Amino acid sequence: MLKFGVISEVDEQKGLSRVKFLDQDIVSGWLPVLQKNTLKNQDECWMDVNEHVVCLMDENLEHGVILGAIYSDGELPIVKDKNVRAVTFEDGTFIKFNRTTKALTVSCEGDVEIVKATNVTIVASTKITLDSDVEITGELTVNKDIESETGEIKATVGDVKAGPTSVSLLTHVHAGVTSGMASTSPPTP
Repeated sequence: MLKFGVISEVDEQKGLSRVKFLDQDIVSGWLPVLQKNTLKNQDECWMDVNEHVVCLMDENLEHGVILGAIYSDGELPIVKDKNVRAVTFEDGTFIKFNRTTKALTVSCEGDVEIVKATNVTIVASTKITLDSDVEITGELTVNKDIESETGEIKATVGDVKAGPTSVSLLTHVHAGVTSGMASTSPPTP
């Protein structure tokens, strides 16, 4: 039979929860929580204490499973758009995908970290905008021009080399230097 209640206790180590059935004022034994995957792939999502849930229980309320959380008068959908799939966390962090506009939005109140990857490729048909300072701790290979509209391009440690012959900007010299507005010879490698 279907029973409605609220989570009263959670055991994250075993993947079990207890449910208080308000209509009978009783608390269930430890019940498994229905998950999407539990073997080779694992999808963990625990319900909070006092979260409204629906359970499938035997007639004596001794055995059953928590099928999932349900909305109630006090907890209504946040996004309210059938075309948006969203995960919203308590601190305001969210991940949303709008299948109509094809837009994926991620907003994180803390740090975002990719812990391990062999390669990471970002392909954008128009452009990528980074609105922050960027620190690169490995080598940077650029296959096209680098432009700076409002600032300088500088190296605080090491050398900057330019051109097909790798002319050093620290050690290159100009031959035939003259004073005034006259041009000098090209750099000597």
